[in-house]
Amino acid sequence: MKSISRYIILLTLLVSSLGAPAYAQARSLPAEADTPEADSFEPPAPDYLSFLPAASETAYTAPTPAQLEETSRQVNSFDCALVTEVPVAECQVLSALYASTNGAGWTNHANWLETNTISAWYGVTVSAGHVIKLILGSNLLSGPLPAGLNALSSLQTLDLHNNQLSGAIPTELGSLSTLKELELYGNSLSGTIPVSLGSLSQLTSLTLGLNQLSGSIPPELGNLTNLTRLWLYNNQLNGSIPAELGNLNKLNVLAIGINPLTGTIPPELANLTQAWAISIEDCQLSGAIPSAFGGLTALMYLYLNHNQLSGSIPSTLGNLANLRYLELQHNQLSGSIPTTFGGLSQLSLLDLAYNQLSGSIPTQLGSLSHLTWLRLNHNALTGSIPYQLGQGNFYQLDLGYNNLSGPIPVALGNLSDTLGLLVLRNNALSSAIPPELGNLTELVHLDLSQNLLSGNVPASFTNLVDLCEPGDPTFPCSAGYELNLGYNRLNVPATEPPASFLALKDPNWY
Repeated sequence: MKSISRYIILLTLLVSSLGAPAYAQARSLPAEADTPEADSFEPPAPDYLSFLPAASETAYTAPTPAQLEETSRQVNSFDCALVTEVPVAECQVLSALYASTNGAGWTNHANWLETNTISAWYGVTVSAGHVIKLILGSNLLSGPLPAGLNALSSLQTLDLHNNQLSGAIPTELGSLSTLKELELYGNSLSGTIPVSLGSLSQLTSLTLGLNQLSGSIPPELGNLTNLTRLWLYNNQLNGSIPAELGNLNKLNVLAIGINPLTGTIPPELANLTQAWAISIEDCQLSGAIPSAFGGLTALMYLYLNHNQLSGSIPSTLGNLANLRYLELQHNQLSGSIPTTFGGLSQLSLLDLAYNQLSGSIPTQLGSLSHLTWLRLNHNALTGSIPYQLGQGNFYQLDLGYNNLSGPIPVALGNLSDTLGLLVLRNNALSSAIPPELGNLTELVHLDLSQNLLSGNVPASFTNLVDLCEPGDPTFPCSAGYELNLGYNRLNVPATEPPASFLALKDPNWY
């Protein structure tokens, strides 16, 4: 029977990934699974914070002829000259937006072009005779943005996220001098980012992610010194990262990953001392991780994974005392894992997999009480597995595909309350399997294959009743989790009672 704690973990993740609104869907798991063990259902980090909303899950809905006809009828029958609440020009551009984006097909178009009281129109806020907010996110707007939006001269918020907007971002948005929030993420916008946006000196939030934007990131965005949030992730942006982004010294979140960006990480980004999240993953960046990043002491999330970064991991990253997540996997990093990581007392996830790291595993990692996910697999690490790891609170511990030797530490059996996935495959581990591993009753996946282990399979393994069985189609076993003891030097045939257990959980263990 599954434990209550595991059901809580699964329920938490299912709610966050399926039922939560866009702003609550946090970026956590890798975008794609590299191996079965890479796609685990790890518990969320302490004080977990959302900073990258997900794209709308609503499928594209094409405007119907009836909707287009009704939109045209409404636009042609409404007379902005009768509106007194705001200038006629502001009414006209709202009408143009309605016409251009199939207003009759919006999810909510209450009062639009039906009353002369503009402030009664859904999503429109009026103050002192001007439109100051236009908030129509997740409202099924479909089509291009119209020209003339700069007529909304007092606009402070333009929020059209998660719609079906297409075409280019109008350059005239750069003349909205009072604009503080420009939220256009989650659409199908194309073309380049207008250089004119660099003139929006009052802007605090610029979110253009999850679109089809191309071209380079304009260096002029570095002029937006009031910006606290810059989301350009998941587009088709290319070229290098402008060093001018280092001027954004009020920035809390920089998310520019999942773009084919090239070149190096500008050391000027180390000036973003108020940033608590930097996400530059899934690009084509090369060169070293700037050692000056050790001064970003407000950082809680640092994602530089899936690039072509090389050189050693700066020991200065050990200064980031607030860091929760550190993902550097799938790069070309070499050298040893810094022992200074023992100072990352708040760290919940450390992923250094798929690099060229060498040397031993720092014993200091065992003292990180919040660390629940440690992935060091697919490197060239040597030496023994530190027994100090048995002092931790790991949920996933993946040390596979290295050059580790010596026995499996008995102390790993102390992780009985937390460990769900343990992967030690493809090393040179020797001696007998410690009976203490039978204490790990929360395990759903245990892979000790392709080592030099010898002796009998411990009888205590019969306690591991939650281990997935081959072919189990239910979650989480459907992700490929299993018991794998193959390609060792274990005694054959196995003795009872583990023999019957192995026949069920790993029938090809021998």
